[in-house]
Amino acid sequence: AIKELHPWFYPVVIGNLQVAPGVGSHVAADFLEHRTACRASLIVDEVARRVDLNGKSVLELASNCAYWSARYAEHGATRVVGLEGRDLFVRQAHLYWSKNGFLPAGAYEFLQGNISSDLDWDAVRSRGPFDVTLCAGILYHVRNYREILAWAAAVTRDVLIVDTRVDDVEETLIEEPGE
Repeated sequence: AIKELHPWFYPVVIGNLQVAPGVGSHVAADFLEHRTACRASLIVDEVARRVDLNGKSVLELASNCAYWSARYAEHGATRVVGLEGRDLFVRQAHLYWSKNGFLPAGAYEFLQGNISSDLDWDAVRSRGPFDVTLCAGILYHVRNYREILAWAAAVTRDVLIVDTRVDDVEETLIEEPGE
């Protein structure tokens, strides 16, 4: 099942198997591992230092395999909802979470939906509000980032974490292949 879900973009362990990130993609495994470690210092370590995650509900936007919310569960979060656009990554999240038991079944859910679509946010709104929302690595891919941030703020009680790129040059949107 792991091979059927390549490529993985995070260095995950599923059960007792270490999965090399980037297999089948143009991105090297060592780059992905170093990038993940660097981002973890901000997205996980710094957040856990500043926010008591015990008993918190978490919304992870553009969740991929829900790697970051798994780290929040390890720091005490008790409910997770992920919103992800690609079916492959939703299936990765289900496998990653079910095999590793970050939370009991029923305490986490991964929804396939377009982060840019107000209609797809209805599913998120019906499951909220959330104590903590993570929006990492997606805003520079979308045109309506202001709306997305407003929607995220509306379902977030305590902390909205945004990790994105900022540039002073004119925006050039890149169409990515996929669903």
